[in-house]
Amino acid sequence: MNKPQGVRDDSARNPHPQPSETIQQAVFDGTATGKYAVIVTDHSKPGEPVAYVNRAFEELTGYKLAEVIGIRPHFLSSVNRKQEGVIALESAIKAGRPCSAVLRDHRKDQTQVWYQVCLEPVFNSSHELTHFFGCMRDVTLLVEAEETEKDREVFMASLAHDLRTPLIGTDRMFALINEGACGFVPPELDNTLKLLSRSNKKALDLVMNLLEAYRLRDTVQLMHPEFLNFPELLHDVVETVQSAQEEKSVQIQLTVGKHFSPCYLDRLATVRLLSNLLDNSFKFTPSNGQISVTAEVVKEEIVLHVIDTGSGISADDWDMVFRKGKRSGKKTNRFTPGCGLGLYICREIVRAHHGRISFVSEVGVGTDFMVVLPVVPSQPL
Repeated sequence: MNKPQGVRDDSARNPHPQPSETIQQAVFDGTATGKYAVIVTDHSKPGEPVAYVNRAFEELTGYKLAEVIGIRPHFLSSVNRKQEGVIALESAIKAGRPCSAVLRDHRKDQTQVWYQVCLEPVFNSSHELTHFFGCMRDVTLLVEAEETEKDREVFMASLAHDLRTPLIGTDRMFALINEGACGFVPPELDNTLKLLSRSNKKALDLVMNLLEAYRLRDTVQLMHPEFLNFPELLHDVVETVQSAQEEKSVQIQLTVGKHFSPCYLDRLATVRLLSNLLDNSFKFTPSNGQISVTAEVVKEEIVLHVIDTGSGISADDWDMVFRKGKRSGKKTNRFTPGCGLGLYICREIVRAHHGRISFVSEVGVGTDFMVVLPVVPSQPL
């Protein structure tokens, strides 16, 4: 199982290390919390042999002090030396600097384990490097959970990709039928076809949100910015969302300020951002409610507000609003479709454009989502 290892280079954190009075004091300081296995190596001897380990180390690895004293640490001598974590630790030891890394190893009973190892150099009163003091902990469950999550997300991304093509095909077929390309549609079937078309669009939107969530993992490489007419794009999205939600008597009031210059944005991501914000407002705004959308340029920034007269968000749910896969705990009498990705995607798109997103909400009154995007970002997308 090839697993990326987390590595942190701490060389800049302590450019002028202070000498430790004794190696025993360093060990005492490290064991005080009782949470980590401790290992001390002797840098003055070839091979960086073990000088000391504590009881937590023996319990973690299965090796007793007598079995490892004077021997190179096992995690530096194992067959997996090409791991990024091992390479980082060896480089840090050679340079005499701190380092933290996650690496794969085996306990004495040959069971596989993932360690997080943190090394700190120890200097004598003459500022000579004499030892390395290390803390180790078992992070196997964390690494395996992360691997399981990655497998799950790869499966979901593949499933969403496979579902997209037939849903797009069905959507286009409904559009052709609605345009009369397939002949006369009896009145008794017209409403049924419209209902099926709306259901298909909702399914397609869910799939596209899933794909967008995975695409946004690597936003820097996947953003394709261009100079856009933002008011025109906003008007098109409002019109599209309004027509898709025609079964609800909720009207969108659009107000766009003047003095809009071309805006440097990713077109597809911006459409998804606007669509998700409006879809979210529609979900929680009852019939005969209202959604107000305003956009203006203030100090070289686009300031967008999407304000609804919906159910509002309880303060208990505020911290979940932009989290992936999380939905607020609203208790309503109707099912609200979605998979908890819409606002998470909005946040990631805004971040990719070096912007800001926030909201204010009151239960029973409504919610105001505010997005601020630079007209032309000062940093590359």
